Amino acid sequence: MISKIISRFIYLAITLVILTSCNNNRLIRDKYLRSDIESRFDQVSKFANKRSAELFQIFSDLKLTGAEVDGLKYYLASMPLSDLADYNSYFYLENIRKSIDAKKHFSWSADIPDHIFLQYVLPIRVNNENLDSFRIKYYDELAARVRGFNDIEKAALEINHWCHEKVSYQGADIRTSAPMATIMSTRGRCGEESTLAVAALRSVGIPARQVYVPRWAHSDDNHAWVEIWVNGKWKYMGACEPEPVLNRGWFTEAASRAMLIHTKSFGKYYGKEDLVRRYEYYAEINNLAMYADVSKLTVRATDSCGEPVAGADVKFGLYNYSEFYPIAETITDSAGYTSFVSGLGNLLVWCSKNENYGFKLVSVSETDSLEIITEKGITDGTTFKFNLRAPAPTRNNPPVSAEQIRENALRLKNEDGIRERYKSLWIDSAGIIEFADRSGYKFCEISSPIKRSMGNYRAIVNFLDQIDINKKGDALVMLNMIADKDLRDTPYPILIDHLKNARNFYFETYTEEIFNNYILNPRIANEIITPWRAYLQNSHDYDTILEFRNNPSDIVRWIDKNVSIAEERNYYKVPISPRGSIELAYSDYHSRRILFVALCRSYGIPARLEEGTDLAQYYQMGEWRNIKFADEPEDDTEYAELTLRESGEIESAEYYTNFTLAYVLDGAYKTLDYTYGKKINDFDWPLKLRPGSYMLVSGNRLNSNEVLSEIVFFELAENESREIEFSIRKREQAGRVLQNISPETNIFVDDKYISLYDTNGKGTVIAWINHEKEPTKHLLRELAEKSEQFMDWGGKMILISDSTLLTPSFKPDSDSNLQKICSFGFDSNYRVLNNLFPEIDPNNISLPVLIFVNTENEIIYKSEGYQIGLSDQLIALINTQKK
Repeated sequence: MISKIISRFIYLAITLVILTSCNNNRLIRDKYLRSDIESRFDQVSKFANKRSAELFQIFSDLKLTGAEVDGLKYYLASMPLSDLADYNSYFYLENIRKSIDAKKHFSWSADIPDHIFLQYVLPIRVNNENLDSFRIKYYDELAARVRGFNDIEKAALEINHWCHEKVSYQGADIRTSAPMATIMSTRGRCGEESTLAVAALRSVGIPARQVYVPRWAHSDDNHAWVEIWVNGKWKYMGACEPEPVLNRGWFTEAASRAMLIHTKSFGKYYGKEDLVRRYEYYAEINNLAMYADVSKLTVRATDSCGEPVAGADVKFGLYNYSEFYPIAETITDSAGYTSFVSGLGNLLVWCSKNENYGFKLVSVSETDSLEIITEKGITDGTTFKFNLRAPAPTRNNPPVSAEQIRENALRLKNEDGIRERYKSLWIDSAGIIEFADRSGYKFCEISSPIKRSMGNYRAIVNFLDQIDINKKGDALVMLNMIADKDLRDTPYPILIDHLKNARNFYFETYTEEIFNNYILNPRIANEIITPWRAYLQNSHDYDTILEFRNNPSDIVRWIDKNVSIAEERNYYKVPISPRGSIELAYSDYHSRRILFVALCRSYGIPARLEEGTDLAQYYQMGEWRNIKFADEPEDDTEYAELTLRESGEIESAEYYTNFTLAYVLDGAYKTLDYTYGKKINDFDWPLKLRPGSYMLVSGNRLNSNEVLSEIVFFELAENESREIEFSIRKREQAGRVLQNISPETNIFVDDKYISLYDTNGKGTVIAWINHEKEPTKHLLRELAEKSEQFMDWGGKMILISDSTLLTPSFKPDSDSNLQKICSFGFDSNYRVLNNLFPEIDPNNISLPVLIFVNTENEIIYKSEGYQIGLSDQLIALINTQKK
């Protein structure tokens, strides 16, 4: 009996060892999780069967480990449509193997739950960047950097220093470059810096995610940074902006004023955090409570009879860039209710279902519930005026010692030098002259695009060097037409594809403007440039292409037949390449329009996405013609014409700065996407718009806490030609006196001390800056852009740095526009600033600090910290001093 018991025990022990061994060979230990992923994988393998060879054949072609199978199945089951369409599983497997290696070799991996590892370590994708081989290329370098670290928090801080060696902040367009491209150019906006930092952290097995303020409440902008999972809790840091500790960054105070901070989980969400909304393929997580005071706002939608409206779409709109941007969207339940956890400022809550809608402005700090009645339309000419306020700041950075600050500053200075040494290897003017002499180009023709390509200069030089002599004119046009970011990350074979094949089916004679912009141009919208031209030309025989040319509507019908829409699956909104849409046979609405334009341009038909409406159009018989896909409503209406006229104090209102125009369709509004900063006088009036309901939003941001806004609703009928005059609500008057400047207040400027008391009879703008930080870089760019207006004013402008924190990247004379209007001074340890404002903590200053001193030596304006639009506020204040 005893022997049987012993034998049974030994059998169970061996079985347990075998099972444990098998389980240890798996990436997903949770059986329920693995079963759920298997089910979702089966669904996607049927959905994406047109790319079976690229995505699923790998399972039969290669002998994969259990961990590799788990990782690959999870990834394929969870990825957005763009990744199913444009990449292959062999690429994914290489990345997954690096993640498995990191899991084995770093001590912090043992405590990471399966769902955290799957959603925040394994994914290559961070947000809406194109994917690259960053993890494959940099894994060894990053692993060596933290080998021997046992503390995940210290490892994360070290990785951020590595990121700062590679990249510093620089504003750019909305397309997010991939990490390797960001490194190659040594610069990126916050979304690109945080994409790089998350990719680097995940490469060494540290769970990380990019978090976003979709729009600030106190300033016209947004921001992104990084959260790191540390022993069961999320902590944060500024990407490529190392601090001595986590949970510290220049944006801490600004984040405490936010109305939403959020992130997207990759694939189906398995966690327990507060959600804005759960979707089938991802979830939007609400991170705000970690940063700011919050309140839960409950909304009830009813019809005109007081009955609940179930399934209504509720948008929570925050004033930013002169529109009420929907920072969150939810759906009402069967009783008409929904809720949203937000900051304590103002929101325009817009509720719609079908063609019925209604809205209310709410102060979240004053109420926790509201009812919105949905009705059909708003009377033409109805105007609403709103005074809006942002939440007050409630949190500051945690204290660190002066020694920690000094040590960190020394590291930053050294890392700045590393980055500058890499940049010194880029081609210079002498190298461009040498290439021009050898290749037959003129220096003045090629200097600008080569210099703007930065670390990608070899690709541009190779492109210019390999093209036929008869195509050099088109080549130069193309390089000067595409965006700077395209020059910085486009491989030369892609440019050659577009140049070589641009005229293959170009038989007509269009103007240079039409040919260059709408046939030759490889950029269509906000997508990365891909080599679609030869592929599309080889996708159809010559006769079919001629039929397409004769009747571009046939292209629409071909797309309808061969490409279906799966909008909800492309949850990161990454544009799918034209080739990817065709091969997968699925697309989203935006990518389908890009596909149409690409097909037209490949076949010599001018085509575009119309500015403002984003409608796909082709050019025929001297006019632009809209297209209509089969799933779109009939649109045989005659278009209306609209002219906007601005009156009042602003000489030339700017789009997204002072006003925007939105179209109301089926109860929902969509802002027409015209160029940011486009002056009202520069529009080609009248605009041709579809008939319907519109809302004109205008606003005046007086400071970081107050906005005067106005909404005007109006209707456009078929064939109507209408002119609407609007004005920006009255701007701020002269400021109150904060304190006086004494004659003894001196600053070291241009190798000598000068007194701030001397205002030159015009007034003085003084700003204490940190040239390495994003808020200062925003300010410097704004001042340079408005240099002519500041020159017309003629007053003094002094930019002051702490001389103890200067790094090799401090180059005040690099911007000629700044040189025209600014002097550069130094204030060691912010001595003068502390004398003026003793309440400011020298170890915790929120820079830039900007003041305006009037001709009476009175400080009548003071701004601290991050804020977009400071130059406009200064100009408005200067104008009040003239009167």
